[in-house]
Amino acid sequence: MVDVLLSFFQGPSQRRMDAIVRQVADLSLDGVADAVEGRTEGMSLCETRGYIRARATVEIRRQARIVLQRHPGADLAWEAEVVARAADRVAPLVLRRLASVAYRKPALPLRVAMPMSRAA
Repeated sequence: MVDVLLSFFQGPSQRRMDAIVRQVADLSLDGVADAVEGRTEGMSLCETRGYIRARATVEIRRQARIVLQRHPGADLAWEAEVVARAADRVAPLVLRRLASVAYRKPALPLRVAMPMSRAA
């Protein structure tokens, strides 16, 4: 909600930048999640977030270049800011995705409980 209000009061180039950042983040999400999935076990939350940001840079930069070239009115000089802001958006989304996968996939296989027999 706050983003919408800020976007309204900012100029058209800032709204364009925000749209590009959102698009780059959305396009990068699957690639980044695939790159880090299964490699963060045993890491703390901070370590995982840093690992995600480090691995995300290549994919985000690639997507940013594609989007900036195709987006009318975009300036190629925006690349550094787009990459930084998209990385800020992607990291929590990937963390959420990894957490949901870990939640759905138990670390130990589940065993069916055997009914207990009562001693007479």
